[in-house]
Amino acid sequence: LLVLITDPIIRSYAEVRFFLVRVRLVLLAVEIALLWLVIHRWGMLGAIGVLVVVSIAERLVVTWRTATVIGMRAADLRLFSAVLRTAVAAAGAAAGAWFVRRALAGASPFAILISCRLVFAAIFGLLALRLQVFEADDRELVQRQWARFRQWTRRGEPT
Repeated sequence: LLVLITDPIIRSYAEVRFFLVRVRLVLLAVEIALLWLVIHRWGMLGAIGVLVVVSIAERLVVTWRTATVIGMRAADLRLFSAVLRTAVAAAGAAAGAWFVRRALAGASPFAILISCRLVFAAIFGLLALRLQVFEADDRELVQRQWARFRQWTRRGEPT
């Protein structure tokens, strides 16, 4: 959701100039109340959950208001198809990393971090290619870099 940059748009329209301030003040009050209710029961995990939920709520409200201010229509959503495909690839990669994290329970944090990072990168790359997230010039760049990597790894092989 952080891909959607809305603050400059909201600030540039006089009729909604203070909308962002009002939303953040209301959500601050909600956040404080939720933290007070949740932190005693679920500790830091609950606090993190509250912060994530409030952050998502803010992003959704401000994005909705931005869309109405600039006159966005449902047909315009097709312009965000690459963002949606990227989000699907990231979600799939995150799921794969989560499974690896669960499988490596008890391993050193460094081993878990590196393993999850590699799995995330591999799954994201494959899904991004499959979902056609990359433009043609991006694909060409990846192919060139892959060819350079393969050439570099083969230097030690007998010819």
